[in-house]
Amino acid sequence: MKQIYLTHLAPVLSLVIYLVNYNKRIFRALAYTTLFLLSNIAYSQSSISGKVIDESTGQALPGTTVIIEGTTIGTIADYDGNF
Repeated sequence: MKQIYLTHLAPVLSLVIYLVNYNKRIFRALAYTTLFLLSNIAYSQSSISGKVIDESTGQALPGTTVIIEGTTIGTIADYDGNF
């Protein structure tokens, strides 16, 4: 999945500032379009999957809680250890 960093938005912001000074109507349309696109990026969802197994025995660990470090996003492994 491609990540978008704020540094990639710098040229876009420069263009927006130029358009503000050039034409208010164009700026308004561009601003709404940009907000719409950024809101779609911000609310897009990704999925992560895997299997939880015991390192020593290699058996699946059903019911294990899996949480993405540094967030509150998580799930529970199923009967076969899949999440």
